[in-house]
Amino acid sequence: MPKWWLATDCEGPLALNDNAFELCTAYLPAGERIFRVLSRYDDYLVEVERRAGHPAGSTLRWVAPFLRAFGLTEARARDFAARTLLFLPEVPPVLRAVKDLLPAFVISTSYRPYIEALCDRVGLPADCTFSTPFPLDAHSLAPGEAERLAALAADLAGLSPPEWPEGAAGPEDLEPEHRATIRVLARAVAELEGLSLAPLLRAVAVVGGPAKARALREAAQRLSALVGEALYLGDSITDAEALSLVRTAGGVAVAFNGNRYALAAAEIAVLSPHAGPILALAAVHARGGPQAVRDLVASWPEAARDRNFAPGWKPEYARAEMLFVEEQDFETLVARSEAVRRRVRGEAVGSLG
Repeated sequence: MPKWWLATDCEGPLALNDNAFELCTAYLPAGERIFRVLSRYDDYLVEVERRAGHPAGSTLRWVAPFLRAFGLTEARARDFAARTLLFLPEVPPVLRAVKDLLPAFVISTSYRPYIEALCDRVGLPADCTFSTPFPLDAHSLAPGEAERLAALAADLAGLSPPEWPEGAAGPEDLEPEHRATIRVLARAVAELEGLSLAPLLRAVAVVGGPAKARALREAAQRLSALVGEALYLGDSITDAEALSLVRTAGGVAVAFNGNRYALAAAEIAVLSPHAGPILALAAVHARGGPQAVRDLVASWPEAARDRNFAPGWKPEYARAEMLFVEEQDFETLVARSEAVRRRVRGEAVGSLG
């Protein structure tokens, strides 16, 4: 018998936060600008340069030394996560219902203290999650490094995020000012890797890109299940490999309020201001697997009228949109999905890659 199961990203399908971005904003001078410019360089290495071995989400590695230098500790990170955790509307009841329907995992690029806070809030076992380690307390600054990091932070804060045209395949396709910014960012990352805190960069083993795909395989092994028996929900560039893996294996790959990176890898797009559609998808998948989900999407929202998918289902959940990506004009779908993403998560967080 098939073993249907579910895996989901956290920030986006479940939570409104970008915890690392918010930590930078709270703890670093001009932290929002620093995070944005490093995040854009992260996107550049994945999307344009396609650097081998570079995992999407490496921004979380690069900002860790700055956060350590400006006073963040593991205890403060845990407290910050617990105080600031914001769920997408309807997530707590939906997630509790989903756990009763089929095995469920959270596979997140987020720092581990944030995922631990989520588990505490909804009663999700921590061993059903994958997240990025954040061992700040185990790493100390050498004399003079706090000042060096403060100066580097000020330099980064003075940059504008680099831009590139669609289809760019290398630095030669960028305008001179943006090529110059890329060079500055490359030097900044090299400087970080030369610090005594470099082991912290390695310890922050980001669960993004290929690591999410590996986590999916590990979750399948734990369940004695197949990746092709999974329903996976993601929303960003860090989910692209996991979405592609599930889709190629015959499972269901869903971009939930996804940006263009997630949509390009997904089979199904969900546009919703709440988590209600997750309950319908999980309930149908638990009973009939990927084909049942595709049948649901093909007849949505009519299939949701006067139907009780699972305990806790509300008729208003059917007002969300479910669409097959390939049946839509892609650029129009990207614009619509990213508009919902920004409206739900806020402009600052929703615009991140």
